[in-house]
Amino acid sequence: MKRPGNAIRPCRTCSIKAERRADTQGSYYVPHTRYNYENQPLRQNLRLVINLVNQAADNDYRTKYGITRSSILLELRSIHFPRSFPADIMHCVLSNITPFLYRLWNSTKLKIDDPKTRGEYVDRFPELPSYCLSDTELRTIGSALTKSRSQIPVSIAHTPRRIDRDYTGFKAKEWEA
Repeated sequence: MKRPGNAIRPCRTCSIKAERRADTQGSYYVPHTRYNYENQPLRQNLRLVINLVNQAADNDYRTKYGITRSSILLELRSIHFPRSFPADIMHCVLSNITPFLYRLWNSTKLKIDDPKTRGEYVDRFPELPSYCLSDTELRTIGSALTKSRSQIPVSIAHTPRRIDRDYTGFKAKEWEA
C-alpha cells in the first residue's frame, strides 16, 4: 500500500478518500469534516484491485487506489487482504502519535510554541496553552522516571531515561513503557 500523503485512498481497510493539500504538490490528507467515520465502506475485492493495478503499470492508478505494487503474499489464497494483517502499532502509534503528543505537551510542536514565530500569537495566547506542561512538571516526570529505574528488572523492560532531556532518542519500546 502507498503511505498516507501519497495516495488518494490511504487506508488499507476502508475506502476513505483523501484530498490534495492546496499548499503542496502531490500531498494528500484525510479531511476531518464532512466524512462519516462511524460507518466506513470497506475495501472490496482488494486482491483483484491489486492485480489490475499491477497489470496496468500506471502511476495514476497506483495513486488512485493507494497501491504501490503486488506482493508475493497474493499467491497464498488463504490470506485475505487486508484482514489478515493487523494494524502496525509500533509505527502508527508508538513512533508517530506518542512522540507527537509529547511534543505538544512540552511546547515544541506548534508554531505558537516556536520562539521565532511566537510573536504573532502572543496577543491571542499570553500564557502557555492549557495542553502544555511547565518545565517544572516535565523535570518532575523525568526525575520520577529516573527514580523508577531501580524497581524495573532489566529482563522485563529497558530502564527508562529522562523524558525531559532524552525524548528525541526514544525508541518505540520506550514510548510504550
